[in-house]
Amino acid sequence: MRTVAVVLGAFAYCLLSALLPDVAPGVDGTIGVAVVFVAVLAAALLGDVPFPAVLVGLGAAMTAGVLVASGAHTAATVPQAVTCACIGALFARGMTLPALVLVLPLIVGVIDAVAVGSGGVPFAAGGTGDLLALDIPAWGGGTVLRVGVADPIFAAVFWTWARRLDLRERATAGALLAAVVAAVLLTLVAGFSVPALPLLALAFYLPNLDRLAPLVRQTG
Repeated sequence: MRTVAVVLGAFAYCLLSALLPDVAPGVDGTIGVAVVFVAVLAAALLGDVPFPAVLVGLGAAMTAGVLVASGAHTAATVPQAVTCACIGALFARGMTLPALVLVLPLIVGVIDAVAVGSGGVPFAAGGTGDLLALDIPAWGGGTVLRVGVADPIFAAVFWTWARRLDLRERATAGALLAAVVAAVLLTLVAGFSVPALPLLALAFYLPNLDRLAPLVRQTG
């Protein structure tokens, strides 16, 4: 029930943001990203029961497809986030190999940094999205930022690993949210895209350094 409440709250935010007063992009962009990623972490809990998670993920993906096709890009954001959360949680549930848990955050962080340095844009200002990007709604209407689907997927992966591997759940969740907010703020302040996945990888590693030691021994 808590997951449903959080997801519905995020959906309501995306629908009602057009009614809020226009503000500087740093305000609605930061709040919007935080709301969407809270929904991602909440929806990732569905991965504890795989079959319903598959059904929810497929249903959310179809809903997002219909909304994007009809031009309701910001309304599609939460269904897209739920789909990403289910994909990430199911992947993490099935892939708990110690070596993968230790190395994958580093690998995806490096790839994302290289991709952004080569012109990729994980956080893009304005524009209208598609199924591979989540539109963060601007207050007063429109889109303030677009977020690539890799970021919510891997946020769900890291969060699920933290929960299933006896790591620091709450600290990891807080660090993941802080990481995406930092990526948005840095992008808006610097004027160019700051990759989020390296920050998400750090958010997974740093709160859990001591508890990852047993995984290192298992890979030895």
